[in-house]
Amino acid sequence: MASLDLEKISSGWSLAKGDLNLREGQKYVAGAYNAKTHVRMADVTFTKESTKQITTGRILVQDYDGQRPDGVDVLLSATEFSARAQRYC
Repeated sequence: MASLDLEKISSGWSLAKGDLNLREGQKYVAGAYNAKTHVRMADVTFTKESTKQITTGRILVQDYDGQRPDGVDVLLSATEFSARAQRYC
């Protein structure tokens, strides 16, 4: 499992476009891509406002119900995230 801090770029991560100065009302997309294996994880769409709900140790994902194009924000613990990853990967 890997994580990305939205306030600073960690070693091994890079921005494809833009900066980390999140602006009110702007929609952002984050995705993970492994250049060695060419595997891309599902993107997460978020806003500055939605990042305020993320607390330490929680992981933001989106569940898709087919009715909302950006999905529904869901906060998971690392254990919950790992359990989902086992099913999806």
